Amino acid sequence: MKLFDELVKRGFTEFEARGLILAKKVRVNNEYQMSLNYKINDNDNIQIKTTRKYVSRGALKLKEILEINNINFADKTILDVGSSTGGFTQLALEYNAKHVFALDVGTNQLDYSLRIDKRVTSIEKTNFKLLDSLNLLPKIDIIMADVSFISIYYLIDIVKKYNHIRNLILLFKPQFEAPKEMVGQNGYVDESLHPELLKKFEQYLQTHGYDKIKIFESKLKGKKSNNQEYFFIIGF
Repeated sequence: MKLFDELVKRGFTEFEARGLILAKKVRVNNEYQMSLNYKINDNDNIQIKTTRKYVSRGALKLKEILEINNINFADKTILDVGSSTGGFTQLALEYNAKHVFALDVGTNQLDYSLRIDKRVTSIEKTNFKLLDSLNLLPKIDIIMADVSFISIYYLIDIVKKYNHIRNLILLFKPQFEAPKEMVGQNGYVDESLHPELLKKFEQYLQTHGYDKIKIFESKLKGKKSNNQEYFFIIGF
C-alpha cells in the first residue's frame, strides 16, 4: 500500500494526507518520508505529527452518540472490537474509561499515542471469534465494535454467554448484514431496505436478553459504500 493511501484509510482527507506527507509530518519506522507513493507494509510503524484532535473518523462517529446518551465510562474496562487506528478507544479514554483493550485483526494500525498509553492494551492479529480463548471477556464491562467484512451477529453469538456484559455500543453496517442479493456496487444497500435489516437485528438482540435498545443514524456514512450506518446503543 502507498503511504498516501494509508493516511486516507486512517481518516484523513486527501488534501490533509498530501499536506502532512509533503510537510514532513509523517515518519515510517522513525524516518520521515515525503513521497506520496512510498510503499509501506503491515509491519511498518507509522507516526503522524498533527494537531488534529482525533485519530480517525471513528471518533467523530461516536462522540455525538456518547453526548446524546449522556454516556460516561468512568471506572469501566472497555473492549474495542475492530479498533483500527483507535478512534473509539480514544473516545473511551476521553470519557474516563479505566482501561481499554483494543482488538483488531490488523497490525500496527493503532495510533502511536494510544499504543504508548498505559490505559490501553493493544491486541493485534486477532479475530474477535477467538475472544473465548483469550479469557478476556470476564474482565470487560462494556463492548464497543466497529467491524468490517463480517457480520456483527457473530460478535453477539460470543458475547451473549457473558451475562455481566449488558452494555454495548455497536456500529451496524448494512453492506455486511444484508443478503448478497441486496448488496450493490461498492457495497451499497438501498436505504429502503435498511429498516428491515435494523428490525431483524433488534429482535435478535431482544431474543438473547438485551434491552434498552436505541438506534441512531451515524452522522458519517460508510467511506466506500456511502451507506447510511447506524449505532445500536444497548443497556445504557
